[in-house]
Amino acid sequence: MIFIPDCKDTDHRATPEWLKQAIWDRFNGGQPMYDPCPLSPTEDGLKRDWAPKTYVNPPFSRGLQKIWVKKCIEQQFKGRDIYLLLKCDTSTELFHDLILPNVSLIYAFDCRVQFTDAGTPSFDTVLYNFAYELHDACLMPFKVKHLRETFKKLHK
Repeated sequence: MIFIPDCKDTDHRATPEWLKQAIWDRFNGGQPMYDPCPLSPTEDGLKRDWAPKTYVNPPFSRGLQKIWVKKCIEQQFKGRDIYLLLKCDTSTELFHDLILPNVSLIYAFDCRVQFTDAGTPSFDTVLYNFAYELHDACLMPFKVKHLRETFKKLHK
């Protein structure tokens, strides 16, 4: 496992399988995307280039979020299509100074994401798309609540 400085135990949150699959289905033809920040990393995703389609669920601590957002922007301008899951916090400098000027689309979920190993958080999350073809940010709905319910029924 790779050591990530300033990372807390509460930073490690697994994306639910139903949500990963919904993201892969919608944005990558159902195929898995490269994840530079998995729960048990074998390499440092901040020190390498990413795949053309990449999904990132980074640690949620403020200082770590900024590092990962900067890496998303760097990879965006190398032609990658990045999907970043983060807290929805529009009152921060991170959002106004880094995310908003560089993000192409913001996908708002119709339910609160319940992380696999942590339960339901006290905050909302959104999926940011940093695409190479930059344009003014646009907010899009991403209806996944029915997928979560169907997944629960199938895996009882």
